[in-house]
Amino acid sequence: MTTKRFDDLPDVRDGLTRKERIVLYCLLEAQKERPGRNVPTAMLYDRVVEYVDMTVDELQKKNCSDCQVTTHRALRLKQATE
Repeated sequence: MTTKRFDDLPDVRDGLTRKERIVLYCLLEAQKERPGRNVPTAMLYDRVVEYVDMTVDELQKKNCSDCQVTTHRALRLKQATE
């Protein structure tokens, strides 16, 4: 079985898919490098495609539609790793 089959399957622990987790990881890393500044979508997309196959439209759709939920999950993920 390939990893691609599981990219859209939510994790039991927190409900994040593999793609969402990668986007959050890349976003958090970029925010660490640019404290107090927004991360441009192009910069985020460039980092995300190093890990997973995703279109720009898919990235923007995930960011816009799940923004509040994803932000809440990102804060929980960040707190869990600290």
